[in-house]
Amino acid sequence: MQRSKGVHARLMLDDRMRGKVWICSFGFVLVLAIIIIFNPESDTFTGITIEMWGAFIGVFAAVSLGEIIKVFEDYRIALRVRKHLTSELRNILENAKKKSGTINEYGTNFWDSAITSGELSKLDDNLFLNFSVLYTKIHGHNRTARQCESMYNQPNATPENKQYYLETVIRSEVRLERLLETVLERIRTNQVEDITGFFS
Repeated sequence: MQRSKGVHARLMLDDRMRGKVWICSFGFVLVLAIIIIFNPESDTFTGITIEMWGAFIGVFAAVSLGEIIKVFEDYRIALRVRKHLTSELRNILENAKKKSGTINEYGTNFWDSAITSGELSKLDDNLFLNFSVLYTKIHGHNRTARQCESMYNQPNATPENKQYYLETVIRSEVRLERLLETVLERIRTNQVEDITGFFS
């Protein structure tokens, strides 16, 4: 339970801090409203009508509440994006292990849709970096697999050529599997600040 709480806390750190600021602001406005309602003759408010204070408090409270709702909605989206991306990567890892020794490409449908929708912007920067590096490596492997498959299927490809193309894809796949295992474990244990080994 503690680990899960930590994962969620890291997921949207900036927006959660923003949410706390708006919650405090909303609380301040409520306190101010209560003071005005129960002590309208206070010297603190001399020269300012109750109507003016009411308009100020109403507008500020509405803005604060809107921002608080937006922060929690962004946080909910971030949790969903993290869940679906992690699931997609686990499926890619499982398929890579099952199909080891052959030329394979791997789909990145949810990542692509998250880019199009802009939902990736809801993720914490470190978490986004981890996912981004993984998907960059997957796309790189897919390009390698396509090129090698094209050369493998050429009519003039010799058995030696075919073996070389196959071994090239297998090496790429082995590196991808190791990176997937490493980064998925970092995400699971909330150690997304650690980016060692990404660029080797």
